[in-house]
Amino acid sequence: MGFVSWVVEATIANKFKRDLFNCIDILALNGPVTLAIQVTSGSNHASRVNKILANEYLGAMLAANWEVEVWSYRKSTKDGWTLRTERIDAKSQDADQGS
Repeated sequence: MGFVSWVVEATIANKFKRDLFNCIDILALNGPVTLAIQVTSGSNHASRVNKILANEYLGAMLAANWEVEVWSYRKSTKDGWTLRTERIDAKSQDADQGS
């Protein structure tokens, strides 16, 4: 069996959207694996990575052994839709802090 997933982004009062922990759109589970995903456009990929790296809850998610990823999509006239994924882990966090 593969992942079971749920969209955890909520629309508040039909005015704005709020992500789980201010950065997660989809939560997916597969046995002991919890995958937290931020979904965005290709042009916003880097800004979403930086948003997660600056997030106050990232340490707690990583400490809980969650896998945190940014998934971005871009449309190419040659290949159609292309998915780019990037894992955010302790090394990403350390690099962001200049360690």
